[in-house]
Amino acid sequence: MAHKLQHTVQRGSSYYYNRRVPDRVADAFGLKVVRYNLGRDLERVAILSSGLTAKLDEVWSAERVMPLDVGRLVQSLEPSALDLLSCTDQYLSGKSIDEKPVRLAVGAFIEVAGNRDVQTYQRTEARLLVASLLARGNKTATVRRRVQSLHAVLEFGFLEQDLDKRNPFARLAISGENKDAKKRGVFTEDQLQDLYKACLTTNKDTRLILPILGETGARLAEIVGMRWADISLADGVARIVPHDLRRLKTKGSERVVPLVGAGLQAMKRLHDARQEICAEVGDA
Repeated sequence: MAHKLQHTVQRGSSYYYNRRVPDRVADAFGLKVVRYNLGRDLERVAILSSGLTAKLDEVWSAERVMPLDVGRLVQSLEPSALDLLSCTDQYLSGKSIDEKPVRLAVGAFIEVAGNRDVQTYQRTEARLLVASLLARGNKTATVRRRVQSLHAVLEFGFLEQDLDKRNPFARLAISGENKDAKKRGVFTEDQLQDLYKACLTTNKDTRLILPILGETGARLAEIVGMRWADISLADGVARIVPHDLRRLKTKGSERVVPLVGAGLQAMKRLHDARQEICAEVGDA
């Protein structure tokens, strides 16, 4: 197959960098021709050839030309490997997201394909991950989330290494996707009231969270991570905002929710319990 890489020639299965040194700098540079074996991987050869050409242009255009070790220069141009775990750390360091889903996906993939340079992963290995997750009993929606997480991590890695490579997780089919989804049941009003009543008559504070969840429609993490400074019992509202100990799922998650009915009663019970604990600590 013909190739169009500047200053390279193919000999058998190997590619050689072959460039004549300009006459005006040949004596100072110490060579009349730069010739170096760049290997057999055409993608790698393209990177090395381009970098070597740019560096030689720079050296030869300088006011004072000095001899150069071409071998060391080629080594310095070698693309640095970025393994999957390191890529994941870099990806997450620039994101304000929950790390757990991403690390679960990466961990599952490493079990299948190992931790290695991100550019070496193949689509067949992506399919193996899907098959492995389905065999473990994961729902297709869960598998899709794992695939999306890995797609994002690898895409980040390719961008960081300036690689023009197709993502092995792009448009990956999942057998039976969405066919295993089950429609969630809905509580009747009587069932909800019975449930709230049971929670409000208990001595366990943790059960008081349920009426608050039901009446506000908030996520569990939003309620259990709420500070008392975010709650106004007098106004019957709670502010869901991010803070140092708890982030929110999305930017649109920041909001004010009403505290009414059983939700307000439960919050008052929790407030009274807190006041009692504070009083006991103060007396001690």
